Amino acid sequence: MIEKPVAAAAEILSLSRSGKYETMNIISDILYQCNHNKAALQLYHYMTDRGISDKRYGIAQCHHRLGEYKSAVDVIQAGNKNSERYQFILGCVYMDMRRYDDAETQFVLDL
Repeated sequence: MIEKPVAAAAEILSLSRSGKYETMNIISDILYQCNHNKAALQLYHYMTDRGISDKRYGIAQCHHRLGEYKSAVDVIQAGNKNSERYQFILGCVYMDMRRYDDAETQFVLDL
């Protein structure tokens, strides 16, 4: 487990030849892909809260993977609800919440 993901990312950024925000995006996405959801969540919040990059979709995905369904729904509903990817993740969250009618509605909207 990564204890201090923001500090670890800052250290990697100091060694990177790429732009620091591009590198931070890559790090957070790698953490997510490696199932380090809490660490990815911290970085996604860091970037979103500071206006570096809008990572609300990643935040919602992490909450979903962590079983924090209400938090995932709240983030999605605050985001661009008309976006196909937000509709899809909302459908997935509703499926896991066993709200099948709501999930179906989201998936149909996604078509």
